[in-house]
Amino acid sequence: MTSAEDDANISSQIYKTFKQLQEGEKTADALESMLDRLDDRLRELISDVNSMKQDKNDSNEGSKNLNQ
Repeated sequence: MTSAEDDANISSQIYKTFKQLQEGEKTADALESMLDRLDDRLRELISDVNSMKQDKNDSNEGSKNLNQ
């Protein structure tokens, strides 16, 4: 192989590696976005469950006060 062929091969490998890095970054960005949405949704669900527990506790307290 000549020096020019070596340079072309190296350039080709660098180009392929750069493209793979770009695809990896796109994938990482998409995953990060999905995880952020999942995190937001989990926080909403936890808040809803806590509200439901509080409502139930408040209801039970009200019932106890009526029975006294």
